[in-house]
Amino acid sequence: GNQTAPDVGIDAAGNFVVVWVDDTADGNDDGIYGQRFLADGSAAGSQFHVAGTTADKQHQPAVAMNASGAFIVVWTSDDQDPLIGLFRSPGVYAQRYDTAGSAMGTEFRVPDAALLGVNVGGIQHAADVTIDATGNFVVVQVDKQDGTIKADYYNHAGSHIGRVDRVNATTGASLLDATVAFDGNGGFVVAWTEDNDDDGSGDAIMARHFRSDLTAYAGAQVINSVTAGNQTGASLAVQNGRVLVVWSGHGAS
Repeated sequence: GNQTAPDVGIDAAGNFVVVWVDDTADGNDDGIYGQRFLADGSAAGSQFHVAGTTADKQHQPAVAMNASGAFIVVWTSDDQDPLIGLFRSPGVYAQRYDTAGSAMGTEFRVPDAALLGVNVGGIQHAADVTIDATGNFVVVQVDKQDGTIKADYYNHAGSHIGRVDRVNATTGASLLDATVAFDGNGGFVVAWTEDNDDDGSGDAIMARHFRSDLTAYAGAQVINSVTAGNQTGASLAVQNGRVLVVWSGHGAS
């Protein structure tokens, strides 16, 4: 089979975990798998199956590991949400792991539809996750039903603290992806690709900074200074209060 869409998280000692999509290993289309490694590159234990559900496709994995080695994996599951009429819509799911690589509880939907009373229709996908030193984590996802990026904040015990229902400030835009990182003070930064001509020329890279109480410091801002063509595929890192965003520029050179 094929192994695609890898993502990696690393701890303070250099140990790391890789997750990916395998299109045959779970016996039922795409599944999410992972492997932990020591800092010297040797495998720590065996390859493991992340998603407990195997119906249809589990894809678009992302992983975040904190300084101690605890980590969380998020992904899109195509046939797991509750039925809406005759169909199930794609939704975002997650699984937490401790520092030894053991699963903490079972996989869960982000957010829990019954808890928040959210509509699970439409398509929720393209998730990313960040985790802090104490185990608190934030999951962002693109909701194609209402054209928003949403951010869900959880504490170290896995309890849902709150949600930013609209990270992006504009309406009517097509949102292609999202990425998130903690800022070191309990807040977080989200970056994404938006095709609303915010930079005057096609797709733009946008970002917005939030406090730990989920209020925004300011509105969304355009990150790219070169605006020719489309800018896509943002990736984000924050350290000591400084933010680094990288992306692909199509037509920038």
